Amino acid sequence: MSKLPLQKPTIFISSTIHDFRDLRSSLKYYLEELGYVVNMSEFNDFQREPDKNSYTACLNTVKSSDYFILLIGSRTGGIYNKTEGTTITQEEYRVAYERAIEGKTRILGFVRSEVWTVREDRNALATLLQSEYVTNGELNSDSAAKLANYASKFVTDANRIFAFINEVCRIDEMKSAVEGKGPLPPANWVHCFETFRDIVDALRVQLNVTGDLKAKILVDNLKAELLNNLAALATKNKSGSISQVTDFTSPFRKHYKLNIGEIVTVECKHVLWMIVGSAMISRPQKMLRWRALDLCIDNGVFMGFDTSSGTVQRTDMHEALVRLRVNIDQYMDCELSGELLKLSKKYLVSAKSKGTMDVDPIDLVSVINAANRLDDIITLSESNFLCLEGIVVNFNKLPRQPLSPLDGQDELLISENVSPDEILLTIMEKHRH
Repeated sequence: MSKLPLQKPTIFISSTIHDFRDLRSSLKYYLEELGYVVNMSEFNDFQREPDKNSYTACLNTVKSSDYFILLIGSRTGGIYNKTEGTTITQEEYRVAYERAIEGKTRILGFVRSEVWTVREDRNALATLLQSEYVTNGELNSDSAAKLANYASKFVTDANRIFAFINEVCRIDEMKSAVEGKGPLPPANWVHCFETFRDIVDALRVQLNVTGDLKAKILVDNLKAELLNNLAALATKNKSGSISQVTDFTSPFRKHYKLNIGEIVTVECKHVLWMIVGSAMISRPQKMLRWRALDLCIDNGVFMGFDTSSGTVQRTDMHEALVRLRVNIDQYMDCELSGELLKLSKKYLVSAKSKGTMDVDPIDLVSVINAANRLDDIITLSESNFLCLEGIVVNFNKLPRQPLSPLDGQDELLISENVSPDEILLTIMEKHRH
């Protein structure tokens, strides 16, 4: 049975459009850059149903959203139900709240700080009018309510806006719960905001944004890829014990030094293990994967930024991933397809004997080089995975296998390699002249 593709989380942003136009546009851009799908009815990418009313289309989209961001300001918006006096924004919220109760949608509510402050002032005024003037008979209740909810240039319909805020905060349900007449209502958090940054700060907490969603997906894919590659580089015996595919070649690589043109005398069993090992270390060439590794390197997921110099920095983690990729390339370049047959024909009969036998180093160069690269791949894969799990790893102290299977060749190879820093110095020197 095939699995469905990973769906990106969807967000519906609900508010009046006129007074929140710039903020809505900024939120859409910000959230989409993080990797979310953002639905807003005024944009052309909003999923429209030609045979449905625009209000119905919005409500249907709310029903399929993972997150519902509500922005409340100083305007009320279009009327949805004239009899009840509800707006389309209120109806969108109510649909979202029903889904929140079912655990299907998370509501993130925001109210402009100025509106919240006016609401608090109006509540204080209403209390004052009731206690000082209505009680004394100087005003009736209707007149006091009209004074407390007077219209202004800032708040066009105070009564409706404040009633909506009370609904979102679930004020009546909270009072009942406090009095022991019902349960505490869920999803009644409201954040006040003055700037776009205030909203972003709240969203980073509520959406658990420690990095953008695209980077999270890349990292998750990298972790899975590292584990799959490590599994491909392991083998299990009948008792269930797990070992690495390079283990059969380890005794030979540990005990003997190879030089071209010098026949080496070795124990027969070590040659036999090398023949078996040659078959095991060739298998991963068909199984290793590195797509997620490439994407993390190419997208600079683990690069740092130095604010003092304004430059991008290559972190230890990034360098370790690059080293891993280089080792994979070097391993894949090893010619291993005919090594088992070649070694078997030349050495298998003698290797089954006891004692020692002579071996030509040139016959084992490819197998030893491949085994060295696989050991480094295993070390780097394990270390990178542990780092991704939050475990501190000192990449500079990781063991490294020789670059060459031949004794004493590493120093020569290193001395002949030209570093990027040396190239930079050469270019700058040419430019000065």
